[in-house]
Amino acid sequence: MLKSSAISVARTEKREAYRASKFTIGTAMSTPANPPLPHKIKLSASSERRITAGVAPSPVTISAVYITSAAVNFGTVSGSGGYELDASTSNFVGGIVLSSITNNNALGSLTVTGLNPDTTYFLKVGSLFNGATTYASSVPASTSTLTNLITPSVLSVTTNTVTAHRSANRSPAA
Repeated sequence: MLKSSAISVARTEKREAYRASKFTIGTAMSTPANPPLPHKIKLSASSERRITAGVAPSPVTISAVYITSAAVNFGTVSGSGGYELDASTSNFVGGIVLSSITNNNALGSLTVTGLNPDTTYFLKVGSLFNGATTYASSVPASTSTLTNLITPSVLSVTTNTVTAHRSANRSPAA
């Protein structure tokens, strides 16, 4: 028969400290005199991630405008993680904001889609840097998308005239 001290030593469990990323879990002991009830485990965490923004892309110019999209060209930025093109109806103070994003830092143009026809949008492009973004506005700062196409019900073309008639059941504003 084993002595109780030998049994105690044989049943001792030791939980080693583990380090996963920046988290450390302390050491806990379990013995018959100290049964494995809820253990107090010391947790500590630290963050050493530093976010530093770089420079904004330049120059930023509007290259094409369509009914529901707009394209922008911009100068690339060394060390960026990509780019984000944003479009806003209110110069980025509320309102509609739509975006187009790429992680390709060599790409010098983006197109934002889903815009409303015949609407003014302000455009800006940002360089992405590990969670920080540095923006530059387009030149010009805003543009209007094109209006929807008008579908005439009657169209005739001669050498001197073009005649188009809208359907009678549509209002001029439609």
